[in-house]
Amino acid sequence: MAEPELLDLVTLWKENQAAIEETIEFYADVIFSVLIILALISLTTGCLLVLGTIKKRHHLLLPFVVQMTFGIFCHLLSFVLEIAQLFMGGEHSNPFASFVMPLIKIGLFTYCILVMLGYRKELQEVERNYRVTDKDDDMSYANLQKHDV
Repeated sequence: MAEPELLDLVTLWKENQAAIEETIEFYADVIFSVLIILALISLTTGCLLVLGTIKKRHHLLLPFVVQMTFGIFCHLLSFVLEIAQLFMGGEHSNPFASFVMPLIKIGLFTYCILVMLGYRKELQEVERNYRVTDKDDDMSYANLQKHDV
């Protein structure tokens, strides 16, 4: 089967231009909506992270760790797909953006996760120690947070 001529493609575009533009607008709206939702999720997890560190609540740090883990998997998938494309004969315009940046992001996200898990564990230990040792004391864990001892 022969490839269509350029003239055939131009006439096909002109005949279906309204439908094609409508489809493009629909997909652009869907992509934009998904990006807005992801930005709101990132904003929410960032606010929970800040609130969790200020209020010293280890439960509020977990959404950030989950988001970073999801980011690691996405960048790892991107890296694997780039390598697969390279082995299948694809071309890469910028090898730094294709190979090095995902690895840097994976390393940075892993470091952030390890730091947050360490801080979360430290907060859990502090909370556990104050619950066990100061059960009858006036300085409960909630009061301790107010005094910031």
